[in-house]
Amino acid sequence: MKAISLTACTVFAAAAFAAAPPAGTRLFNGGRVEPVGMSLIETSPEHLNFCFAHRFPDGTIYLNHSSGIHTVTERACRDWSPDDGKTWRKTVPEFGGFNAYLSKDGRKCNISCWDDKVSDRHTVKRVILAPDGQSVTAESFELALPFRSTFRLHRDVLRLRDGRLLLTGYGRKENAPKFFSFVIESKDDGKSWSYLSTILEDPAARMPEGPNECAVVELSGGELLAYVRVGGVSPLLQLRSGDGGRSWSAPVEIAPFSVAPSAKVLADGTLAVITGRPKLYLLLDFTGTGRSYQRCTLYGGSGSSYASILETEPNRLLVIYDESDFGSWRNPALFSRIVAMTLDVVRDDASRRPETDDPEAAKYELYYSPASGLLPEDRRTFLPASYRPHGQTGSEAYYEISRIAERPHPVLRLVHRGMDAPQKFAHFHAPLPPDAGTLSAGFEFRLGDAAEKRPQFAIRFCFEGERELPNRYGWIGFGTEKLVYRSAGKLEAVPFAAGTSFHAFTLEADRASGTYRLFRKGEKQPLFTAELTADRAVSPGFTWGDGSGDVFGAADLSYLGFNSR
Repeated sequence: MKAISLTACTVFAAAAFAAAPPAGTRLFNGGRVEPVGMSLIETSPEHLNFCFAHRFPDGTIYLNHSSGIHTVTERACRDWSPDDGKTWRKTVPEFGGFNAYLSKDGRKCNISCWDDKVSDRHTVKRVILAPDGQSVTAESFELALPFRSTFRLHRDVLRLRDGRLLLTGYGRKENAPKFFSFVIESKDDGKSWSYLSTILEDPAARMPEGPNECAVVELSGGELLAYVRVGGVSPLLQLRSGDGGRSWSAPVEIAPFSVAPSAKVLADGTLAVITGRPKLYLLLDFTGTGRSYQRCTLYGGSGSSYASILETEPNRLLVIYDESDFGSWRNPALFSRIVAMTLDVVRDDASRRPETDDPEAAKYELYYSPASGLLPEDRRTFLPASYRPHGQTGSEAYYEISRIAERPHPVLRLVHRGMDAPQKFAHFHAPLPPDAGTLSAGFEFRLGDAAEKRPQFAIRFCFEGERELPNRYGWIGFGTEKLVYRSAGKLEAVPFAAGTSFHAFTLEADRASGTYRLFRKGEKQPLFTAELTADRAVSPGFTWGDGSGDVFGAADLSYLGFNSR
């Protein structure tokens, strides 16, 4: 599977902007996301998970979710809103937002089948809501398969421009080791359905679960995109169809997480996808092609990561998700919640910069490369106010994006000359989620001053302490002749002839084992293994910048990215 280029940013706490966008706005290449508000749908001392919502053109929203411990005390729940999510109440009839659609004659319908019996025939049910919203009628029919399989319909009904209805599902074929994803179609407005095609299967059982939960959208030119889950903590795969869903391309990876994708083509053609686990992410492609995704974190806590994305006005999103202790992840809250988040997605073609086909970007949750033309603060990476961009008066310590002969793309040049602010160089900082237990990072840079033997570039990361334990961090300083690092509080060093050439590294850290390791990129033998250092005074997060508190030197950064779980 080939990975496509992906640039990323993480939604952090609101920071000051030099220009006009509202507080909290997140800038992307070709657009921005502006937070509008949050509202509470439901709260409970029990677990609340698995949010599936559908919005009808009249502004009514129907929501399915679960209450109770998954697979133990779990039961189905339904809510509805008559006013685009402003107020919520429990539904009276047995009608929800799971696999829902509006018929051509204006009736609200949903389609269901969840059959784990292996067979070539399965009963599909259609429920129709009465015009007064107080009762339902149900009808059923038999759907024939060209093989024997289990049969689960899952996610959203899509109406194509040609009038057909598509609905995705997944099952396990007879004697098959893993799931496969499929799509069914209706040519009579949902009265009957037939099997259309297999989207993706895994006969060699290479994927953790096999292809299962899936979402499908239709692009402006008629091409279909399918987004497929293959495991609980596995990459999200994307496939294309140019013939109305009858056949599908080979999959490509577009994100390192994949549960229950929900996708929408917005009014201006922007592609928006919600997925996650752990956490919840928004993928955006302002080009509307499915080839240029950027992402941010919408929610960093524990939950099922099953969410729904609705468009209540042109390019205004309502994201419905749960904050719960799904899977016994660390959630200190006494109550679980179902929450609605409202966002405006603003496409801005004038702000688009050329993108590079950078395979590194697809690996990381937070990624920074000067090739984007954006400075670190544009990527929601924070820095002390005493550190200045190049050209501002009063400082020899500065940063700028520079073009050099040694790299095909620009680098971020970091120059630090002095021991006192504002000359003293400072670290850039990005937070880690409170429950982060592992960290993987990659970065490439070169040192700029051959005569300076002290570290000129450094990486530091810090995990938040569990319960009453102190925070624990790792620190690596890079000099021209050696690597310096902290291990259980002690300063250690290993010879390393860095000189002033570019070097690429990967870093792996684990809070549970209390260790971290540094590798040359592509090598399996670490340059060193060290113990994390306990220190309550060090703030959780990922920082990078100068090598020590009073240092002269420089560094050129080619890229930097990290994942945390």
